[in-house]
Amino acid sequence: MAQAIRLAEQRDIATKEAITSQRITDFMVSIFSVSDPIESLGNKLTAREILDRGAEKIDIQQALLPHNHLEIIESKRRLMHLKSKLGEFDVAIQIGEGVLTNVKLIVGKGNSAFETAESLMPYAANIHLISRSDFKFAWVTHYPGDLRSTNGGFIDTFFLKQQNAILNGEILSVKKRGEKYEATLKFAEDDSIEVNLYDCIINCTGFRMDSSIYSESIAPTLTFDSRLPKLNPQWECVNTKNLFYAGTLMQSNDYKQSSSAFVHGMRYNVKVLSRVITRRLRGVEEWDMEHIAFRKVYAQLLSRLYESSSLWFLFSKLFDLFSVDEKNIGYCRYYRDVPKRVIEEFQEFEDFTGAAFYFGYETPECLEDRLKFSDHGFLHPILKLYRNGIQVSEHHILEDIYGEWTDLKRFDPGYEAALTEFFKQYELTAVSK
Repeated sequence: MAQAIRLAEQRDIATKEAITSQRITDFMVSIFSVSDPIESLGNKLTAREILDRGAEKIDIQQALLPHNHLEIIESKRRLMHLKSKLGEFDVAIQIGEGVLTNVKLIVGKGNSAFETAESLMPYAANIHLISRSDFKFAWVTHYPGDLRSTNGGFIDTFFLKQQNAILNGEILSVKKRGEKYEATLKFAEDDSIEVNLYDCIINCTGFRMDSSIYSESIAPTLTFDSRLPKLNPQWECVNTKNLFYAGTLMQSNDYKQSSSAFVHGMRYNVKVLSRVITRRLRGVEEWDMEHIAFRKVYAQLLSRLYESSSLWFLFSKLFDLFSVDEKNIGYCRYYRDVPKRVIEEFQEFEDFTGAAFYFGYETPECLEDRLKFSDHGFLHPILKLYRNGIQVSEHHILEDIYGEWTDLKRFDPGYEAALTEFFKQYELTAVSK
């Protein structure tokens, strides 16, 4: 469903861009149609006269079709260029007066704000971005919703002093002043106040769920600045039983911590949710599991290391658990794709003894091991061993830039030995009892 919506949006954008491009082409063709003997009534027209008539057409179009703002600006830019080629610089400046003085304010510093800013750079003299806090790069936070490098071109125009600005602060008020907007800004650094005039103000502050579709009796409690529904570990509304959420709203459980907001992450949440609802319908409380012998745990772990896309994309939020089975010595209860909040909050996993396997960016606690890893932190497999709910050891497989880990002699710092020793000690303790 999400993919279909995205394809539809891309189709609409492409269609709109094609229409805009065609309109601009038609307009430029119409300018030079005045050289047609029928249009010019047999008079010979110079290039300057043709462009002058084109400028008149633009003025008429601007008066009659003000909503075609960007198309008009693009046409003016083209005429400015042609007039400059003819050496008529004063006329070119007069034609482009609106282009050269246009100032825009964009509220927000996410990907949508920077995408908008970059697309508007050819049509504005100055562009300001403002929000209360600074932007964050996705390659630093590892959160795909933070600023992606592909949308960072606008940043150069700020740091290289090309008269665009990225501001930390808030908008105290906005007033209409003729055809412009007067915005009163308060800056975060020193609480100073500044009043600026803008031709337009664009809101790019992200989405907020529409809760108006719910009756008052089942309206969800909202969280994260009232943007998302507040959910329990199984993506169920905290104040309405059996009201589950699927899709991007599932990010409420790990907001800005993993990939739940995006299709490559949410699809695995939805898969887990289907199991949750199935268990609910069957009246089963326990999580799905299978029994596996201690001696086979390492092989199963390697299988998941090489094949699991769910643990990879929902890093640090989905876990495979190998919990020792006290009733069957020598065996584990193997749980696949368990959300972190379930592990933390469900009694079933209280006083957990066994192994937890997942992918994460965190570096080892041991300083000697930490020096082997990049300071930046790359996604890699992590194994943690617990006894009665307390972590007793952790083991990190070295980072592999290809994400394949085919050479285990190089990357494996002792997973197999650690697991073997851990389960051996447990068996000895259990038998002695």
